[in-house]
Amino acid sequence: MDRFVWINLREQIHSVLVLINPLLINNNIELTVDLPEELAVCVQKTPIQQVLSNLLNNSIDALGNVSREKRIWISSDEDEQWIYLKIANNGPKIPDDIQRKLFQPFVTGREHGTGLGLTICKKIMENHKGNMFFRSTDNETVFILGFKKP
Repeated sequence: MDRFVWINLREQIHSVLVLINPLLINNNIELTVDLPEELAVCVQKTPIQQVLSNLLNNSIDALGNVSREKRIWISSDEDEQWIYLKIANNGPKIPDDIQRKLFQPFVTGREHGTGLGLTICKKIMENHKGNMFFRSTDNETVFILGFKKP
């Protein structure tokens, strides 16, 4: 099992984007990363890479049938206790009936999805004493990862 280490979240995002970049190009998706140079969190590196990869791949999938300009943007925010990483896209709204149970196993809005990815991501964040939540409107869906400050 990975040990907890301090990482720069911006660098971690960029390492995941190296793998995902061909999908962004092939799907004509504009990506914006607006993160501070130093954004340190203490995590298990491999599981957090899995969370980031899953959320980015889900964003790409959500934009599949969008006819307008396709966009994903990554940003951060923080307060006294938390660092928040936001991964957003301008895809369609997640249907209300799916929103209510989105983090439950085997719930998916995709034809070929397993419905396990977000369940696993939420569990990984909980194992990091963090949290994960989302907002979905007609114009935007954003997943927010909360990392507890020491």
